[in-house]
Amino acid sequence: MVYSQIAFCDEFRDYQRRVLDSLAEKSEDNKLHIVAAPGSGKTILGLEIIRRYDSPCLILTPSISIREQWISRFIDKFVSPEAIGQWRDKISNDITNPGIITCITYQALFALYESDRYEEVINGLKARGYRCLCLDESHHLKNEWWKAIENTVTLLNNPMIIALTATPPYDSDNGEWERYNRLCGEIDCEVLTPEMVKKNTLCPYQDHVYISVPTSDEIKEYKAHLAHMQDRIKSLLKGKALYMLMREYDAIISPHERAEIFIEEPRLLNALVAYIRDYGIESAIFYEKEKEKIDSVINNWSHELRNLAKHAGNEVLEGELLEILLNVIIKKDSEHFEPDRLEAFRLEVSRLHMLRNNRISVHSNLDDIEGMARNSISRMDAIREIVTCEAKSQKDRLRMVILLDHIGREDIVRIETEDSLDKTNCVTVFESIRRMEHLNNLDQYMNSYISYVEELAGNNIGLLCGSFAILPDST
Repeated sequence: MVYSQIAFCDEFRDYQRRVLDSLAEKSEDNKLHIVAAPGSGKTILGLEIIRRYDSPCLILTPSISIREQWISRFIDKFVSPEAIGQWRDKISNDITNPGIITCITYQALFALYESDRYEEVINGLKARGYRCLCLDESHHLKNEWWKAIENTVTLLNNPMIIALTATPPYDSDNGEWERYNRLCGEIDCEVLTPEMVKKNTLCPYQDHVYISVPTSDEIKEYKAHLAHMQDRIKSLLKGKALYMLMREYDAIISPHERAEIFIEEPRLLNALVAYIRDYGIESAIFYEKEKEKIDSVINNWSHELRNLAKHAGNEVLEGELLEILLNVIIKKDSEHFEPDRLEAFRLEVSRLHMLRNNRISVHSNLDDIEGMARNSISRMDAIREIVTCEAKSQKDRLRMVILLDHIGREDIVRIETEDSLDKTNCVTVFESIRRMEHLNNLDQYMNSYISYVEELAGNNIGLLCGSFAILPDST
């Protein structure tokens, strides 16, 4: 046996036992897809399932910290003190030097997939008896990772797949959801939040939303960015690369002969009419120069589309309608365009960040706006307001955790200074609350008559992230 003398050294929770007791009937398709709320012990469940399946296993995680958590959970909870030295050598975080359990990140597998050694390494796992693949936080799977995982499944000859997640990607499109289910299988077991609350393993909680409004300067910056984005989109629509494609597009020249594309994408007609009306004629005049050529192009367009346009409405070529046009040109109907001209246009679309991971999205241009919003200093003000309110209410009973996306290590130099805090990250939020707590600033805050000084004075604050921690001396 692969995991001889290995066993969980604690007691399973009721809901973990329920999931484990149902494994035999759930794994007939060689897939176990488990949805469990945060804090339910998915890692322990995954390790016990791997132990029971009794096969060397490749575990994939979304980050290094989670990878290390899997390794430490196995050593701490499944290996006896006497066997720890022996088992440390059997667990690896390097896929090119595997153990009985090899735990790596999805990024590491993808990097291997793009190298010349990929098939050699995966075939080596197969030769060592790897018949189990565990996907942790499976909802995190990114588009570029799919092919690497699917090929790994094929090379390992259809291994047992254990997929663990707290939040299945219900908001993905139909194609992505089907692909997710094809890899992970239908959901077999669920551990729901109310069940954990009932068993006293999760505190009762309620979600609330606190709205923070960007500052006036930030709003100006957002508007300027949106205006610049619209200018770039208009330059694309007026540009020669798109005009040269549209000029010879058979769906424009002879739409009745291309009925199938209009059936497949009914609003394409609206998009073509909007293009010709708002950009095409202007582009023809600009690029054709000679009157005869201009008349020939415009007559060609208008002759076939004149009657159709009456029923196509007066939509503006933006948002979803623009996405439809770009999707048809670059993906659905690409074989109907001259390859060199299509590639020139594709590069232009990609430069404007509308083509990412081979997906068309006009809204992807809003990523920069979302990034600005995430760093909005108004979020810092909102956090301080919430801390103040809770400190007044709870006083020395206050227990609060603030979770943030970015560490901001470069801002450590601002701690215990009076430097302005113009970004929102772990370090700046910590320093902002530290200043509220009046450490080393007592006179300043007393003189300003801030009412929450007394409430905050007794609360210790700290910062914990993956690479360092800041703790009060008293702790």
